[in-house]
Formats: sequence, C-alpha cells, structure tokens
Amino acid sequence: MSETVKTLLKNGTVVSGDISVREDVLIDGEKIVKVGRNLEAEDAQVVDVNGKLLFPGFIDGHTHFDGHTEIYATYTNTKKYTMMLAHDDLRVVHVSTHVSLRQACDKVKKERVLECIRIANNACKAIGIQEPKIGVAGLNPHCGENGMFGVEEIEEIQPAINEAMEEGINIPEKKPTPPDSIFSKAIGGWYDIVVAMYHDQGHIPLKVEGFKYNKDLKKWDAVSGINVTLGIPIIRVSVDHGTGFDLAGTGECNQISLVNSIDYAIRLAENR
Repeated sequence: MSETVKTLLKNGTVVSGDISVREDVLIDGEKIVKVGRNLEAEDAQVVDVNGKLLFPGFIDGHTHFDGHTEIYATYTNTKKYTMMLAHDDLRVVHVSTHVSLRQACDKVKKERVLECIRIANNACKAIGIQEPKIGVAGLNPHCGENGMFGVEEIEEIQPAINEAMEEGINIPEKKPTPPDSIFSKAIGGWYDIVVAMYHDQGHIPLKVEGFKYNKDLKKWDAVSGINVTLGIPIIRVSVDHGTGFDLAGTGECNQISLVNSIDYAIRLAENR
C-alpha cells in the first residue's frame, strides 16, 4: 500500500464562514489533518501560499462584501462594529448599512441598537470629547406615536436607551428622537453624535450638509465628509463619496473629503 503524500501550505489566509485568519494547513492525502500557526512536518512538501486565500470547498470564493466596513471587520476578526460618517460637528453611526429598507427595519433590535450606542460613545471619547451627548433616532414617523405607526421604538429602541443610561452613557432626551428633527438638533449642538437606524436615515442629512452643488457653474463647490470604521483595532478613515471614475485624470476632483479624512485619522491617533 503506497503512502499518502503530505502537503504543508504555509502563510496563507484561511477563510471560514465568518472570519479569516493567517494560518498554515497540513494536508495528508486528501484530508486536512491540522490547521494552525507555524506548523512543521518533516515529511511534507512545503508550499508557500503567502498572499493567497484558502477556502473550504463549501465556501463561495466569489463572495461580495457589502462595503469597506464589512471588509475591514472581516479581516480584523471584529464582531461588533459600525460605520460613522462625520462632517464638521455632525457625526452619525448606523444600526444597519447596506441592506434593503425592508431588511433594515428587521435589524432594529435592542442588542444591536445598544451596541451602536456604546460604539458611538467610545468614538466620541476617541476624538477627545470627554462627556459625549448621544441622540438616538427613532425608526418610524414621529417615533411611532406610542405604537400607532410601529412598535420598534417601544420594544427595541427604548430598552436599549434605558440600558445605555444605566451604564452611564449620556442620552439627554432619554428616549428616541423623531428622525425628522434629530439632525437639526445635532447640527445645533444638542448632540455630539447620532445613532441612525439605517443607511439613508444617516447618510442623507450628512451629505446635504457636506455636499454643495453650484447650479450656476454646474459643478460641486464642496464634497466634504468622512467615513470611519468603528470598533476595529486599527484606525480606518476614508472619503465619504464614490470613486468618481468620470473625473479621473481631468484635474477637476475635489480634495476636501480626503483632507478631512487625513485630519480625522490624526485626531484619532492623537487620542489613543
């Protein structure tokens, strides 16, 4: 009976259903016998797979991430994270981001709302705000009008607020704030950061503030605002706009958001 061939894959990135990690893989014949760091096997053929992804057969290697936030969370093995947008003193974190509006409503759950409140509180402290004031948006019109237009405020958001306040987090209104007024209050200084319930609820007001289109010149005077991935162990900041392929090479790109991003990254680093 012939001996099976052993193969040791070194320095690859092993991808499972929910994480990726830098590890070695020892294969005996057609069977994976060991996965771990710094593996050795004298009788194995060693193959350096540095820079390569190693997938089990049932993992789809053509998986598309929802966005940069999810990419960095996956590759830093971070479970609790969120996106923050910022323009001047307006800051917004999101309970959900790149999902349909129907799915976004289903994601408004107490534990996730509480998680985002905690992350928002820590983010403000990370940029030097010692006692952050946090506004928590409702999901439904008028925050549901005591259940008339929806019960998420009663069943999910308010319990999250109550627990956050028990932990000492400052939520001045002690309840969800109607989405149609919370951002005006934030711009006026009522809050240091707002917890939005879904992508467009947070993105629209911030981009109305930061994006300025000149109708006479038919060009953007300003495209400002930044995107920060919160909860991960590294500082990750980017511009808050798309790639702008149509502007590449024209000399017409607006640099404001990039400059803002660099400034914010420095601010985060200085307060670590």
